[in-house]
Amino acid sequence: MKAKLLRLSIAMVLIAAIAVLPQTPAFALPDSQEAEFKDIRSYEKWLPASLGIEIPNVNLFAVRDDRPLDEVEIQEAVTFGASRNEAKKMTLSELLDFLGSKKLTPQSKENMRILFPELSKEQIDEMTYKDYENYSYAQTHKALTPDEKTLEELERRGITLDDFIYLHKCYEDDASILAENDAVLRSALKKYYLFKLDYAQAVSNDSDYRNATVPQSEKEDAEPTRYDSSLYETVASFQRYKFNPDSFLRTTYTHIYRHRQNQEVAVLSAYYAIYASSTPDPNPDTYYFTNLYGTFSESHQGAHEGVDMVYSFNGNNTPNVHSITPGTASIPPNDASNGAVKVTHSSYGSAIYAHMTNRIVSGNNTATVSAGAVIGKQGDVGYANGKHVHFEIATSMQPCGNDVLTSASPYLFMHTYNGQHLAPVNDNQWTNYGSPIYHRGACSFLGCSGYAYAYHVPNAAGNRCTVCGYVGTIVGPS
Repeated sequence: MKAKLLRLSIAMVLIAAIAVLPQTPAFALPDSQEAEFKDIRSYEKWLPASLGIEIPNVNLFAVRDDRPLDEVEIQEAVTFGASRNEAKKMTLSELLDFLGSKKLTPQSKENMRILFPELSKEQIDEMTYKDYENYSYAQTHKALTPDEKTLEELERRGITLDDFIYLHKCYEDDASILAENDAVLRSALKKYYLFKLDYAQAVSNDSDYRNATVPQSEKEDAEPTRYDSSLYETVASFQRYKFNPDSFLRTTYTHIYRHRQNQEVAVLSAYYAIYASSTPDPNPDTYYFTNLYGTFSESHQGAHEGVDMVYSFNGNNTPNVHSITPGTASIPPNDASNGAVKVTHSSYGSAIYAHMTNRIVSGNNTATVSAGAVIGKQGDVGYANGKHVHFEIATSMQPCGNDVLTSASPYLFMHTYNGQHLAPVNDNQWTNYGSPIYHRGACSFLGCSGYAYAYHVPNAAGNRCTVCGYVGTIVGPS
């Protein structure tokens, strides 16, 4: 009886964070799920702390973002029916509330059925973007709930379930987290708490956050790694993601529902290509993602530059890794000890697959590979905690270790190569660097905010981004 009560008490922490959809005649959660999930917005402002940490633990779900909209966000509001004057008066949270009340577009409904095959025969015409967010969040957390033995161990060590889920950003599986001593986990969580508090103080006018202070005893260990959290935006759900909510750089526009859906579909399609699997195993522990492009990453000392993917179908955690595109495979000079292979395609740029063993190339050797060719095995070579693949579009324009994305968007790369190219808008330009023959440019097409390679004649129209496909005038050196 004691074990059962213990499990229930810990499970309540998870239940408080999981969403239920509003009842509508057209769409609702299955009956078996309705009793399990509560509205994610029911949390209080502060969460219980793990391991005796005294830093105030902000509940990201409760933070209202009072920042004014940027131009892309204003345009998003106008697209969904707001006047420009109305949009200019909105805060970011008001925009997300406004968008969340809107029904899914035809493209979003198609995306929804790709992400959630169980909905393929369901009537979802009345589904809103908030319904989508809640459903995604609920399904992800249901799939990633730890077993009873793990829950009991968390209770014994004084680690909350929310924090345990967060730690999967640093460690790819439950066992890797539990193998660390309390001092290591406490240090990681203190930095996370500080980041959340900085974020709340930067974006919200709520005096409770503004007046919150950090005990001096907690600052010494955590303060040196505090970053500009105002550049980030909290996102509540991302299908098959090991950590929800999370903070994404605003330049990726992941906080906008439509872009997030496109990103989710892109990651899913890339996952199937990398692991050569067209259908996911029904076991909920078989595949997931732990760090997404643009998320705050303590291990990267800023924004994460790629997508981390984990495969463990039927207990096999060293599967073959397949190249998404054809091209020339080589070892990147700066990733020689990180288990990385770079595949360069003349039209699609260079993709890096990191942390692998059994790589197809070594040293200065190269190999010509076709789409789907095996280039290595999933591993934990280099700076990795747990077996996974770090997938990144490489440019090496600026040093890593800050809140600026220096790699190009893998979401747009995946969309382009998988035939799901997003229609470009007309008001984006390039900023170019390099020689007049082969320029490296920073594509500012929506969602492709990182650096990309591009053949072009400077200051001429009709040049194409080799990552996202955007065609337009390139303004560069003469």
